[in-house]
Amino acid sequence: MVLLILTGIKEELSVLLDQHPFEFEKDLRVYRSRQQPGLYAATTGPGVRHPGRVKKMLEELQPDIIVNAGLVGILDERDPARPGDRLKLGQVVKSESETIFPGGPGRDTLVTVDRPVHDMLDKMDLAERYHARACDMEASKILELVGSIKALQNHSFVHFVKIAGDRPEEAALYEYEYMLWDWPYKGMFDKMRILLRFPGGPGAFFKLRRSKARALRGLGAELLSTIQAILKFDGIPRNLGSTFIPH
Repeated sequence: MVLLILTGIKEELSVLLDQHPFEFEKDLRVYRSRQQPGLYAATTGPGVRHPGRVKKMLEELQPDIIVNAGLVGILDERDPARPGDRLKLGQVVKSESETIFPGGPGRDTLVTVDRPVHDMLDKMDLAERYHARACDMEASKILELVGSIKALQNHSFVHFVKIAGDRPEEAALYEYEYMLWDWPYKGMFDKMRILLRFPGGPGAFFKLRRSKARALRGLGAELLSTIQAILKFDGIPRNLGSTFIPH
């Protein structure tokens, strides 16, 4: 069995790379597990920025299971989900074409958008138009890519580990989330410069850091648990939910 873990950005993948030994293979730009044969991990870039590279990876590896893991934006401020909580998806919608991808088991609808959504009115519009609970920038694009490869059609499964990240009331903070990307790899001077220039001041900066850390802890725990369950079952146990068959 070949199991491929895909996240949008390195920050999301780091929750796995920090816990499991991987070796980077430059030709496919993919991480290969040193301990578990058939386990791979990679990033797609925000919004699957380079679909050709991701498609080449899928064609070469021909994974039986693709796990797309990452943080999503909650759309309704009345939603009880907190950063770190997991969604169970029964439907993914591509906002651009309104294409619906059914899956499950799960009750939540995730809508994939082409750009980050921070405005509360835009979030409300997405929630109402698509009856969606959250939004991301990768899910429907990954389903389309897998479904476009003949060798993977009706053979490979896509499982989603989607974790609540930002909430509507935190929109003003998460608009500047990009300033925290690759934080562990930044030098001390760059960190101090970002801290001092962060919109809203250091208090807003640390509030965002705490929220992100809580969400990433939830992502790490759920992703590791999911990988263990899949490897033990040699497939996707039905109780995991959020599973789709692209075609």
